[in-house]
Amino acid sequence: MQPTHTYTAAEDERISYAVLRLLRRDVIEIQVLRKWLQQFASNNGEEWLSCLSSAHMASTYVNVKGFLRSLYFQLLLAGNPPPGTEKFNLMLVDTLKEMNFWI
Repeated sequence: MQPTHTYTAAEDERISYAVLRLLRRDVIEIQVLRKWLQQFASNNGEEWLSCLSSAHMASTYVNVKGFLRSLYFQLLLAGNPPPGTEKFNLMLVDTLKEMNFWI
């Protein structure tokens, strides 16, 4: 189910914190995490830019981008970062670059 509004109550921070806690368990292989991140790079294979004409899809784009940015900073600033954080953050940055059509 896709959101019909842009998150405004720190949902991105709460979701990213849950992911951080999961990553600390070190039970997910890096290849699985890579595939998971790649799913955010586009909207079901369609570039995000082509989806922004719809308010619904623009909200989805903003929510996904906000979540990934929050996750990046949660991992970067974590006092006890999960194993493999540096590699994961590089993949996270690559995903954000793919999403960002202005760079």
